[in-house]
Amino acid sequence: MFALISENSVVEIADKKFPVAKPLKWVKCNESVQVGWFYVSKKFRQSLKSNEELLNEAKKKKTAEIKSIRDQKNIEPVIGNKAFLINDLGKKTKKTSDFLFYTNRHQTNPSSDPDSIILRVLNIGAMPYFTKNKNGNQITVELTPEIAKSLHQLMTKRNDDNYSKSKATEAKINLAKTIEEVEAISW
Repeated sequence: MFALISENSVVEIADKKFPVAKPLKWVKCNESVQVGWFYVSKKFRQSLKSNEELLNEAKKKKTAEIKSIRDQKNIEPVIGNKAFLINDLGKKTKKTSDFLFYTNRHQTNPSSDPDSIILRVLNIGAMPYFTKNKNGNQITVELTPEIAKSLHQLMTKRNDDNYSKSKATEAKINLAKTIEEVEAISW
């Protein structure tokens, strides 16, 4: 394979050389070289940036990816245990159910903020909560102060665990010496 070079850029790849006018020149290359790459100091590069710059970019990108995963995990619902169901008439039944407690903040509905819901329950004693069970069926449960405390503890532990894992993963990213090492790191 040969790369046709014009002003330090690969403009064509060919199996055989053909005559070209100066300043164009042919340089032997491997199959991975592509049009648009650069030829500097007798080496092919995908970019004119230094290896250190490329490594730093890869680290920044991977760190942002890890933080995004952490943030997504921090808004996943937590599962509340054994809350009393409330029937269509608003009356508490003797049946209990596990339920999903949504932990993400709704941009246009501040009353759905999970911290506000927990605080309201702690202040007023108990309140209905419209949600779903683990099977995805719509239900209404009674949130009590005990359940609210438990949900708060679950959310806090989950978030703390995710932040710890994120920090440990970011430390691995910062210690990586090559782009390949950075790319091999995952959540």
